[in-house]
Amino acid sequence: MSGCVNCVWERFCEEMDEWAAANAEAQKRLAEKGQADSTSSTDASTKDGLGERMDEDALYRDVPVGIREFMKHGKRLKEQRKKMSTQQRI
Repeated sequence: MSGCVNCVWERFCEEMDEWAAANAEAQKRLAEKGQADSTSSTDASTKDGLGERMDEDALYRDVPVGIREFMKHGKRLKEQRKKMSTQQRI
């Protein structure tokens, strides 16, 4: 938390976001496959909520609040830097 260029918490946040997106896609495909294979009108994947992306609170539930806020702040700063660099190119 000293402003390191390659912060472990920023990388953790990025990897968790990537995992959540991949997990949501996999759950969606499983749900679609289950619907295609199923002949009954009630599908187990619907009951389990498959295909829905985990919200951030559930994703980072076990991460201390201070770290979560730090990660959010780091993410916002990174997005601002990216936006500024694209504006400078124009």
